[in-house]
Amino acid sequence: MKRHALAAALLASLAGAGAANAADYRCVSTHEIDTMRAHQMQRIERGRESGQLSWREYRSLKAEQFRIAADERFAKIDGCVSPFEFRRIEQELTLASAHISNLKHNDEVAGRRRWNRWWY
Repeated sequence: MKRHALAAALLASLAGAGAANAADYRCVSTHEIDTMRAHQMQRIERGRESGQLSWREYRSLKAEQFRIAADERFAKIDGCVSPFEFRRIEQELTLASAHISNLKHNDEVAGRRRWNRWWY
């Protein structure tokens, strides 16, 4: 009887270890997220340099990128980004991309004085 209990306990512990290893395989790489964020930051900077973004629009988009970076850091706290967390961050990035496009192509244009010295 003790042997069966010992074997059952050993089997349960091995099954638990196997489940923990299986959870490791459900982690998603964040390389794609990092690439998308870098591309969006370049788009924001190009919009600022070209004058397509006003100062307020620029600050708003940068704050949105900061929030996305904070969400990514929060998702990485446990050392693993789950597929659910990945999809949520990817949706945030897709929405941010639409915001960048909308603000770059609206009628508001930054004046030269905003980005250069005040005496221009």
